[in-house]
Amino acid sequence: QVQDFKPKPYWKLCAHLRRQGDEFTAEGACGKLWSQEEADALLAKVRPATEAKVTAMARRPVVKPRPLPLNTVALLKKASERAGISPGDAMHCAESLYLKGILSYPRTETCRYPTGFDVAAVVQLLQVPGAPWAAWADKLAASPTAARADGADHGDHPPITPVKYATESQCGDSGNWEIYKLVCEHFLATISPDVVLETTEVHLDILGMAFTAKSSRQRRAEFTWCDVA
Repeated sequence: QVQDFKPKPYWKLCAHLRRQGDEFTAEGACGKLWSQEEADALLAKVRPATEAKVTAMARRPVVKPRPLPLNTVALLKKASERAGISPGDAMHCAESLYLKGILSYPRTETCRYPTGFDVAAVVQLLQVPGAPWAAWADKLAASPTAARADGADHGDHPPITPVKYATESQCGDSGNWEIYKLVCEHFLATISPDVVLETTEVHLDILGMAFTAKSSRQRRAEFTWCDVA
């Protein structure tokens, strides 16, 4: 079934708006349009518009929880999304770092630290002046947040974590270094405070058609795990 799947094209109606110098995009309430003719007709209807009328607006806080400890699937996904490294190459890099004694074993489904796992010791080994995460590690050493306990323990190997501090040259190459940084930053993220975001949803009317714009921002302008992990 997966091999036979053929993606079906669709269109969305979006309005690019500006208010007091700030630009944002609103999406049509019509959602996905499966016909280009229908999409073109709706676009022609709203194209003459020069303004949008706000019909409703709501703000609410949303908590973005710290991530679960890193398993193999999450590692490969993050490597692709953040560093553009393919799953095969990411696995090769992680295994190379494991053989160098820099990372823990990288093949695991578990995403919960085992009982007795020494979080403080791992934080301490990352407290190296000049490291990309040095200030972050120093802050967490003083006031760490307990890692989440809702991750699954599949009884195999523990989550992937750094075993020792390493420089880029010690990692071996740029790919290994990117994977190492990703693992270190993810580990620190797992013991960082949750982030509270303020989400805003604005409903608009453009020539009789409904649009919605959504945005979110941190309530406090400070460094959080969301900035890197």
